[in-house]
Amino acid sequence: MKDLLKQTLRRSNINRLLFSFFSVLFLTLILLELKEFARTKNLVDGIVNKIIAQPNTEGELGTVKNTLATVRKLSKPRTDFFGGELNYSDDYLEAFFSGSGACGMYSLFTCRLLTEMGYECRVVQQQVQGTWGGHITLEVNLNRFNTAQPDRWMLVDPLFNHVFVDSQHRELSALQVKAQWPMMVAKLPAEYDAKYNYQQGFRYTNWDKLGFVSRAAYNFGKLIGLPMDTLSFRAIFIRQHFWNLAIYSMGLLITLFMGLRIRLKR
Repeated sequence: MKDLLKQTLRRSNINRLLFSFFSVLFLTLILLELKEFARTKNLVDGIVNKIIAQPNTEGELGTVKNTLATVRKLSKPRTDFFGGELNYSDDYLEAFFSGSGACGMYSLFTCRLLTEMGYECRVVQQQVQGTWGGHITLEVNLNRFNTAQPDRWMLVDPLFNHVFVDSQHRELSALQVKAQWPMMVAKLPAEYDAKYNYQQGFRYTNWDKLGFVSRAAYNFGKLIGLPMDTLSFRAIFIRQHFWNLAIYSMGLLITLFMGLRIRLKR
């Protein structure tokens, strides 16, 4: 009986210690993440407000063009704009403003700005000379306020400040650009690299990245009718700190639930 009591007390102390550890851990992570969330949101909101204030006579197309132009403008004096503080934990913000990021960081940064304005985006991974991800661009759905209408996906290339439209200035999706590529070539910016040819192929998510796990997720999604072939994982989770906060908050709730459950058992 005495030994059983000792074991119970020892187990109780271990549970109390684990509860305290995980409670402090998740609370600390939440507080740190809240700081980064606010800092990043202030930066993005400030840029978005400047974009919205710009002259625009082309509606949604004009807003997207103004966003690309702003990204191009910010890419010039990046460190000056950032105030010399280049320690943002968002990988795409850090890489874009420090000048260490190429096409992918341009596209992810643009995706964040457009997402903040209510647009649905898809990050496009191009196959370039047999290598996936050789160039990264973006698709944006221009029907942000007309969800009852068909999607109007338009391919844009933030690195080259270019929107893909036809001769009548109608938006073209990545699939349409691929089909009409020979006609698109003449309209490309002078600095555009000719090897970024959409007819080599493109995708929205690398479902082979995690091997069996990601492929199983893809097959399960297809099985239940989800649009896995057009699902852009990076675009969905572009608000990095929001999702981190959700995960850490869930961890704290689970910890509190387990602590309460153990206490009630006693």
